[in-house]
Amino acid sequence: METVRRIYPLGGIVYAVAVLAAYGVVSGDSPNIDASPSEIASFYGDETGAEQAAALLIAFGAPFLALFTVALWKALAPAAPERSGAATMALVGGAVAVSGILAQAGVHLALAEGADEGVEPVALQALSTLDEDIFLVAAAGLGILLLGSAGAILGRGALPRWLGWSALAIGALSFTFAAFQAFVLAHAWVVIASVVLVARGSRSPAPAPPVS
Repeated sequence: METVRRIYPLGGIVYAVAVLAAYGVVSGDSPNIDASPSEIASFYGDETGAEQAAALLIAFGAPFLALFTVALWKALAPAAPERSGAATMALVGGAVAVSGILAQAGVHLALAEGADEGVEPVALQALSTLDEDIFLVAAAGLGILLLGSAGAILGRGALPRWLGWSALAIGALSFTFAAFQAFVLAHAWVVIASVVLVARGSRSPAPAPPVS
């Protein structure tokens, strides 16, 4: 079980690859929030298969983000993570991000399937708007995770300070008009933090076996 727990941080890499592949490779150039109902219906009707695959990839990544979040939470305050406000903030942010990502996967899948089934374009436009709004929730969750991580790292030195400063910068950027750029950078941070946590865990001595 200890070996399994030590690979929890790798969940961050799996999550980041899945989500970035969904948005950057599988999914097409989806219509803007101000697109007309007919444009939205036409896009999702033509790209049904690709957008369904993107939604499933996003959903696939969510539990791996949860694993990474738990591993990060424990690393930020190893003695008693539940007593560290900053570490708990990171945990809450991760939970919000996971919830937002799963919700967006569901809405995105409904968009693709709805267009394929001939749902009214106006209804698809409403789902498209909801899809954009939920994305902002997921991005905000990641921002909270990074800000909490920054507080714990810079305050307690749990991880390298450069990781804390970068988390602070990206986390703050998540709540500006550059939220999309921050979302991409947050995934890069998650990958780097995953590697740092795995390396840190490999150097930690294994716990002594219980005395019978």
